[in-house]
Amino acid sequence: MENPLQCFMQFVNTRENGNCFVLFNRGSM
Repeated sequence: MENPLQCFMQFVNTRENGNCFVLFNRGSM
């Protein structure tokens, strides 16, 4: 799996990878 930062950046860029963002948010919390 890629770094959480890259995952978040990709989500902001695509806004379609909601799953990636949710995973990052849950992992951070």
